[in-house]
Order: sequence, then C-alpha cells, then structure tokens
Amino acid sequence: MTERPARFGNRHTRHVLASFHNIGLFEDAIDLLAQMSVLRRQIAMMASHQTVRVHLAQLYAGTEEPDDGTELLTPLFADRHDITEGRTLAIGAPVYVGTTTTGQPIVTTKGPLALSLAATMRGTDFDKGLASLLPGRHASYLADELENGSILLGTVVSDTNQEDLVTYLLRKAGGLEVRAHSIAWPEPARPARHVGHFAARALPSRLHIG
Repeated sequence: MTERPARFGNRHTRHVLASFHNIGLFEDAIDLLAQMSVLRRQIAMMASHQTVRVHLAQLYAGTEEPDDGTELLTPLFADRHDITEGRTLAIGAPVYVGTTTTGQPIVTTKGPLALSLAATMRGTDFDKGLASLLPGRHASYLADELENGSILLGTVVSDTNQEDLVTYLLRKAGGLEVRAHSIAWPEPARPARHVGHFAARALPSRLHIG
C-alpha cells in the first residue's frame, strides 16, 4: 500500500520517485506527465556528476568539477537550453547535493528535493542524507542506481489523486521502484522556482535501448 502523509501541508512536500535505465522510457515518462498537466517545475532529474558530464553533455555544459571544498547546492553545470527533436524534458541546471560513499558526486535540478537534501546533510555524505529523508531500503536502492548510471525522475504532487495518477504513469512508462514519500521542508526554506529546459539524447552507461 502507498505510504500516505498525515496531510499535504506547508511543512512537507510529497514526492513520487522512479529510476530509469532506458532513455526513451525516461523521455516518455516526462511526456506523459506533461500531457496530464503536471507542471514542469514540479519535475526534477537526479544523476551522478559523471552521468551528466559524459552522457548529457549536449544538454549541460560543465562549469565546475566538484572537490572536497565544494559547497552543497553549488551549480556544477549550465543549462544549454537545447531542445532536441522538439522535446523539452526537464527543469533547470543541476546543483551539487553530496557525494556517495564510493566517491560519486550527485547532482539534481534545483527545487524542493535538492533543498531538503542539503538541509539534512552532515557534511557531504549523500547516502546518509538520502537515508534521512527516505526509508532505508529505498534510499539504498536509489543511491546504488545513481552510482550505476541511472537517471532518477522525481515529481512533486499536490494531493492523493495526483499522487495516484503520477505513480500509475511512471510505472506505465517503465519506471522502476516507483514510490511516494513525504519529505519535510527545511526551515525556513521554501521551494525555489528555477525553470529551464533540457532534452535527453545520449545514454548514461547503465541506460540501454530495449
């Protein structure tokens, strides 16, 4: 049964998260969400720095290499504002949200999930930060997916009806481990509306055409 929050209120955002190994399915998922009137500013992408740098170079220009001194939420890429084959897929340029225990820097488009992650971090340990927001097994699964080149798609939902619809659409599009979670807002932060565009063409190492 889907986990339900006590309420959809000002102190929490409700996120539906899914992992994609196939770039075509990832594109289709965003198209489906847009067709069902999910606002593009509600959609976020998360991936390893290497996945974005190597495989999404047509979408983002690297502006900085992360190191031990890189602060959380530092922009590491500039959005090229490319629209490929008429498909505008996601929102904004990626910011740094920590490094996994195996040394993989992780980035996500700026928004509620990025701000919540940054607020829970002790240092830049991404795995612990994610585990503080999500149930342990799902947090571990998603961290492993990111390290292995998958792209995560996250969508903020406003009520249980939209949550059920988005969950159905992501599963229909081929998303793996589609789950909904209530994530507490850091105080006094509130969502940043940062809108940009990218279109996905190249394949991260774990993505495949099938």
